[in-house]
Amino acid sequence: MQCPTCGEYGDLVIVKVKKTGEEVLVCTECDSLWKTVEAEHLGETVLDVSDFLTQRNLASDWGELELLRRV
Repeated sequence: MQCPTCGEYGDLVIVKVKKTGEEVLVCTECDSLWKTVEAEHLGETVLDVSDFLTQRNLASDWGELELLRRV
């Protein structure tokens, strides 16, 4: 599935935040993040991977995430 933020450039993947167990959708290109794993909710608030992780007092890099699957 293509990212609605950057269009054809990014793939959407479901990742797990290693330390919290949260599963979220992220774009591999533009780092947009949705607090859902349901593709039909992509119109909801978009965050940035770095901001999302910082809010949880985690390092703001992809090393905090475990790739689960591509959407």
